[in-house]
Amino acid sequence: MTLGRATQRTFYRLRRTLVVLGVARADVVPRAPLQPWFPWRQRPQRWRRWQEQSGLLLPALRVPAPVFAALWAGSTAGLWSVAPAWGLAVIAGLAAAVVLAQLPLVRRGLPAATIGELTVRLVGAHYRVLSHPYVRNNLPEERDVVLAGLARCGVERTAIDPDELRDGTEVAWQ
Repeated sequence: MTLGRATQRTFYRLRRTLVVLGVARADVVPRAPLQPWFPWRQRPQRWRRWQEQSGLLLPALRVPAPVFAALWAGSTAGLWSVAPAWGLAVIAGLAAAVVLAQLPLVRRGLPAATIGELTVRLVGAHYRVLSHPYVRNNLPEERDVVLAGLARCGVERTAIDPDELRDGTEVAWQ
């Protein structure tokens, strides 16, 4: 995917904020992993501060899959002895895990692995807000945003021919 104007501006805005927060400018490249800048114990505070300083609505931290699996297994094991059937224990354990997953203590997984991946997600989710209001829409950039969104939904990038995306193109979901 080529970097369009909104993507570039968003990346530079994220990088500028990271530099203000103490990260060396030379270290902030699109392929740079986010994990070293957001250590596990300080992740929620640093993530919140990055969001406030950048003025961007960053995706929320998530529950890592192994943590959710452990919550589900632990909840199911705890309910096993009081549930009248094993299926009910599994379902009640899942419900308990979903509730426990909302606790800030377990919501520490990063929503993206690299700053470039995070930038693409931000632009894909908030393209109209992040594109400059006085610049005419950049059609190749919009095409890339649409294709990236379709790729996240499981559609192959070749399912839409580049020439099919024009002003007024509608995509029907089936």
